[in-house]
Amino acid sequence: MNRQGKSVEISELSKIFSSSGSIVVAHYKGISVAQIKDLRKKMREAGGGVKVAKNRLVKIAIRDTSIRGISDLFVGQSLIVYSDSPVIAPKISVSFSNDNNEFRVLGGVVEKGVLNQDSIKQIASLPDLEGIRAGIISAIQSNATRLVRLLGTPQTQVVRAISA
Repeated sequence: MNRQGKSVEISELSKIFSSSGSIVVAHYKGISVAQIKDLRKKMREAGGGVKVAKNRLVKIAIRDTSIRGISDLFVGQSLIVYSDSPVIAPKISVSFSNDNNEFRVLGGVVEKGVLNQDSIKQIASLPDLEGIRAGIISAIQSNATRLVRLLGTPQTQVVRAISA
């Protein structure tokens, strides 16, 4: 890769690091091309991406950023899994890691905070934003339904319910 190509690659990496809600760094040694294609497909469908880049170029791209703490993770055959959502990249990466023993999640960044492997796995177990919203709406609706039912009951039942 010539100097101009490296410069373009560094700017692409900088854009990924600055605009992504979550970034996962993983080792992929021993993973076949077909498996990497499968991971890329899953991430593309979820609105994210997978990038294999030279470790030196990644370190240059994050050198002057708030996430430079992950530069130590870029040793050996490393790749970046990224998405705008804080949960999607960790969730898909950990799931892929569970299915493929050679794929090892090392750590990453979520909302500009540097996280270790265990933290990434904990985030992967969380529901996505839509799931959280659905849970909140469900809780609000169930309480509203109870209130309407309570208001529709005769006053004696209300008194019994309050005194219970």
